[in-house]
Amino acid sequence: NFMYTMLSDDNAIAAKKSLDVMVELYRKRVWHDAKTVNVCASACFSPVAKIMVTAVKFFLSADDEQPESEDEEDGAKISYSQMLHRTEHLKKTKKRKRALGQALKREHRKDKKATHVEAFNFSALHLIHDPQGMAEKLFDMLRTTSERFEVRLM
Repeated sequence: NFMYTMLSDDNAIAAKKSLDVMVELYRKRVWHDAKTVNVCASACFSPVAKIMVTAVKFFLSADDEQPESEDEEDGAKISYSQMLHRTEHLKKTKKRKRALGQALKREHRKDKKATHVEAFNFSALHLIHDPQGMAEKLFDMLRTTSERFEVRLM
């Protein structure tokens, strides 16, 4: 595939863009296979620091895929208790009753999310062909590299 060959290109910008596209396609579950993960694993050993950091971050944060748009939407809405307090002394209408029901549903969803036990998905690490060998190579590279401390800390 063209994207896989671009990662081994001498041009660092093209290789970085190729890796970014592969990571994004993996996160969107378009290319959710072992070949993509192993190509990203080979990028961890790149001599270019930006490519190496992107590949290592991919494996460290492979399970952070939840969208944050729902939380932003809930912040703008009025909670159930506020809605109940507002409608206590007002005329009862269908619109207010419907809004009160929607606020109650939002509260139930929020409570259910809070009590829900989160299951971690490390499928990218499970798809590596030789995870022990990769870890040993990364450790050897860590000993010999002269990169910044932040890069070595990853």
